[in-house]
Order: sequence, then structure tokens, then C-alpha cells
Amino acid sequence: MDWNGPNDPDNPRNFSLARRFMGIVSITLLAFVSAFAGAIYAPTQTAVMEVMNCSSEITILPLILYNLGLAFGPHFGTSLSKTYSRKAVYLTTTSVLILFMIGGAVSNTISGLTLCRFFAAVFGLSNISNASAIILDYMHDSKRGTVLAIYYTLPTVTATLAPLVPVILIVAFFSPLIFTRETYKAVILRCRATQQGMADHLFIILFQRPIHILLTEPIVIFISLYNGFLFSLLYAFVISVPWVFEKYYGFNLTTQTLTYLNMTVGDMVACISYALIDRYFFLPRLHSWKQAHEPSLKIPLESHLVSALGGSLLLPPSLLILIFIVLQGLSMFSCLLVYSGTNLYMMDTYGLFYGASASGAMMFSRYILSCAFLMFILQIFEELGVGWATTVLATLTLFIALIPWIFWIYESQIRKVSKYKTTL
Repeated sequence: MDWNGPNDPDNPRNFSLARRFMGIVSITLLAFVSAFAGAIYAPTQTAVMEVMNCSSEITILPLILYNLGLAFGPHFGTSLSKTYSRKAVYLTTTSVLILFMIGGAVSNTISGLTLCRFFAAVFGLSNISNASAIILDYMHDSKRGTVLAIYYTLPTVTATLAPLVPVILIVAFFSPLIFTRETYKAVILRCRATQQGMADHLFIILFQRPIHILLTEPIVIFISLYNGFLFSLLYAFVISVPWVFEKYYGFNLTTQTLTYLNMTVGDMVACISYALIDRYFFLPRLHSWKQAHEPSLKIPLESHLVSALGGSLLLPPSLLILIFIVLQGLSMFSCLLVYSGTNLYMMDTYGLFYGASASGAMMFSRYILSCAFLMFILQIFEELGVGWATTVLATLTLFIALIPWIFWIYESQIRKVSKYKTTL
């Protein structure tokens, strides 16, 4: 089945501008809350260590387990949305997320806090992993670049807005109930159809397909590796910033938190830069392609990688800058450019049929790697110092910076070896 023509009222791209705007705001707010819940714990580790009488190694476990929970979340959120609808998954998982966050807030033991944060992450990840897919459902090709650029700024912006969390949690829960409609094409068409016997087996949707894609698809493997490392850099800064500014500059807890603001500035500049790349590079190429080719032929997807190419060149030298505050902002700027371009490239490559599974596989890899980083990154900074620690990170980014360039040069050949249907 397909839409009943280009003006089908059930097609999310035909919703009114107000409904699409409120839908995007709602799911972006939910993604904000889920990312915020992970970052908000980082500045409180010293206080938790004193109140709960535990070591620094134990105190970091709630942050590590939150990332581990995010790694397993795609199997329940992203994949289930393909069967039961995205809106149903949002309402269910967000309710459970709030309950576990409340449980963590009232917990008197480090074990209770850690477990509550783990399960909050498992149910909260669907808010992050489904958001970009819903934005693609709502927006036409000519407008989605700017919207996605704003959405991709969330992971680091959330670290600086802690005082707003009670209001955000309340508003975020009710907004999808009021303002969103189902957007996933397969679910809408299945509800419209009289026969419903074509759905994949639940085990395949939940576990087999995302894991198989992660282990066998070159595009997903390398993009997951790159984005996982970039997200690990984010948490490397979240963990190391308080220690660096306390040790070298004598900052207290309040002033340590303010140092995260330059990461937000880097994100904002990257957001504007990505929107400009989309406006002045991708859209002119898209219009020229449509004029010269049949409507069924889509523009080569390597056009999405332009921001990633620039970010991959800028990231290694940005890590070598000696002034730590500047280092954070430039690094987050570079990371966001790479993440935005490669993620959109992967989503468009696997399209409607396997995009959610590819996104879930990438999320799994991203949070597993960041979870591993949290276990040793502070020890690296303590043993090597800021200069040598960042040099090690810069060397690693130099090796993996080749990934978007390989896709840019050999993109069509790589997609031809895919075992899954891709957009050719």
C-alpha cells in the first residue's frame, strides 16, 4: 500500500503547519529531557560521594549505567515503534521514564540510584532515537536540514540547563498527548488496511535486525564507530571538566558548571553552520537535480556528507588547542557537524524500511562506547595531564577522520554490497 496520491490527508507532510510545528516541538522536548537526565548527574558526583559515603569510582556508576541503559533502549523503543506506532511508544516509555527518575531522586542508596537511572535510560532512549525519524516524516527534503540542525544540538545544550528540569519534565509528558499524531507511514497504512498479516516477527524487529545490521552493514558499522567515538568525547568533557577546573584553577561547583556553557556555544555555532550548508550547498544541488532528472531518481546521498567532511578535518587540531575552554567549544562544533551529516546520510540510505533499525544499531554502538569511555577517561586525565590526554584523543580522531571521506569517494560501491534495501 501507499498514500492515496500526493494530497493524502493522513500523510504527515500534508498536516497543517501549526500541527507539524507543535509535533516537532513536542518530540524535541522529549528528546531534550532524555538527554538532560543523563548529563544532569555529572556535576553532582562530589555531593553524591559525600551524602552516600562511597568512593569516586562507585559514584560514577549512575552515569555509566545510564549510558548502558541507553544502549539497550533502541531494541524496545525504535523497533517497537515500527509495530505499535511511535505515539504509543512515546506515551508509554515517557511515563515509565518519569517514574524511574522519581525513584532515583528519592533513593537513599547508591545502588537504588544506579538501578533507577539504568531503567530510566532504557525507557527514555526512544525519545531520542525516534525524534529524527519523526522530523523526516514531517518535513520535505528542502526544509528538514535546518530543523535537524536544531535538533542535533540537544546532547550538549542539555548539560547547561539544569534549573529548568521540573518544568520541562511536566510539559514534556503532556505535549505528545496533546499535540502529536502518528507519523510513521507503515503504521498509518497498516491501520488503514483490512489485512494485518504482513508484520515482521517481533523477535526480528526487536533484536535480530538491528544487531545484524550493526554487524554486517559497512555503512552502519563505520558511522556507528565514528558517532560512538564522538559521543564518547562529549562524556569525556562532561567528566573531566570539573576535575580540570578544580585542580588547575580552583573553581567551585557553581563555576565548574558554568564552564559547560562554551560547549553550548560551540553547538549553537555548529547548528547555524549546518543550516547554512544545507541552505547554500545541498538545496541548490537538490533543485538542479530535480530539474535534470526524473522525480523517481533521488539525488546522490553523499551530498549530506559535506558537513561531516569539514568537521572531520577540524576536530583533530581542535583537540590539540592548549586552552581548555576553547578546546571544548571547537570540539563540540566539529562533532556536531560530523554527527549531523553522517546520521542524515545513514537515515536516507536505509529509508522507510530499515532506517529505524539502522538508527537503533547506531544508538546501541554510540552508548556502549560512551559507557566504556566513562570507566577510564578521568584516570587518563589524572595520569597523563590535560595536554597528553587530549593529544591521545586527537590521535584517535585523526585515524577515524577518514570514514566520511571514504563514503564520499566510494559511496555507490559501498551501498551496492548492502544486504538490505537502500536508496540508490
